[in-house]
Amino acid sequence: MNFFKEEHLDYAGLGESFPDGFNAEIFSFEVLKKTALAAKKPSEREHVTPFIKSHPELFHVKYLKLENTPIAFGFPQLEKLNHLLLSLDEPDDLEVISSILTHFYQRNPRFSMADVLQCILENKCLAPRTDHRGSAIGYLKSLTQEEEV
Repeated sequence: MNFFKEEHLDYAGLGESFPDGFNAEIFSFEVLKKTALAAKKPSEREHVTPFIKSHPELFHVKYLKLENTPIAFGFPQLEKLNHLLLSLDEPDDLEVISSILTHFYQRNPRFSMADVLQCILENKCLAPRTDHRGSAIGYLKSLTQEEEV
């Protein structure tokens, strides 16, 4: 958050370093208003961050990149983390998230991403959906729907 303020950014994000659901993006309401006025396609209005990222002439964007994230978090067996879909987008996602909450919440309501990954790898929690496209799935689906119209 500090570098977002200090560098007067319009958008800051974690890039592709974390599982979908653990990633974070920051932008102001002013940027959201500017995007609403400039974006024309339905996909650009539904998924505002790809529009922001693809218009460097309008927005000052920066990513906080973390190197070797799986290894840094103690999971060298995972090639990357962003293919794990731990967001709530599909009905099956609710079952996965419920299994994680059931496993941890009573014992440790402040559990971490590393705790969740360990739970999944040890088959103590349901495995999430995976996709090589990471968090872009919803955006890609919107683009496909636009092409069909």
